[in-house]
Amino acid sequence: MKVCSKCKIQKPLAEFGKRAPKGNSYLDGRQYSCKSCGREYTRLKLSDPVELAKHRERSRVRVATEEGRQKHREANLRYAKSHPNGSYAKQKLDSVFKLALNFRRLILINLKAVNLVKQSKTETVLGCDFEFLHLYIESQFTPDMTWANMGEWQIDHKIPISDATSYDEFVKLNHFSNLQPLWGKYNSMKSNKSPAEWAQYIVDNNLNLGVRP
Repeated sequence: MKVCSKCKIQKPLAEFGKRAPKGNSYLDGRQYSCKSCGREYTRLKLSDPVELAKHRERSRVRVATEEGRQKHREANLRYAKSHPNGSYAKQKLDSVFKLALNFRRLILINLKAVNLVKQSKTETVLGCDFEFLHLYIESQFTPDMTWANMGEWQIDHKIPISDATSYDEFVKLNHFSNLQPLWGKYNSMKSNKSPAEWAQYIVDNNLNLGVRP
C-alpha cells in the first residue's frame, strides 16, 4: 500500500505508475502520485491550448523516425492487449465494436489488394451504421454462428471485391447489401467466383452452407 502525494489516499501499489528508482527517489519503483491523479493533472494541463500545442509537437517529434513509430505501435498494442478499455477486452464485451474493428481492417486490406486509397468513412462506404450492419449480418447467421466465434466465419462479398476497377465500384461492392457471413472454409472455396459460378460450385460439390464445415 502507498499514500498518494496528491490526493493523500492510501491505495494498492498497482494504482501507481511504474518508475525506475533514481538515487534516493522512487525506491519502490512507483510514482509518488496515483494514476487517477496523474490522469486528472494531464486532463487539466491539456485543457490549456498552449500546453496542448506543446504536447502535440512532442508527439509529432516522437513518431518522426521509424524507431519512434515502432515504439508508438508497440505501446498501442500493449494498451490494446492489457488495458481494461483496450480493444482486445472491448471486443469480448461489445460485438458491434468487434464488427466495426474487423470491417475497418477488411476495408483497408481490400483497398490495398486493388491498389486504391480510402476516400470516405467506412460507414459511408457501407451505406449504413455499424448497429444496422450488426443486425443485418446477424439476420443471415446459419446454425452455430455467433459473434463469439467470428473469425471462424467471415464477412463475404457476394459479388467479389476483386471486380472493382475504381473507387466508385469498390464502394458499390462494399455496400451492406453485398455482404453475408460465410464459414471460413466455404469462403476460401468461394474465392473470387461470381454469384453464378458459386451457385454452380455448390451444386457440383453438394455443399450445405447451413452446416458448419
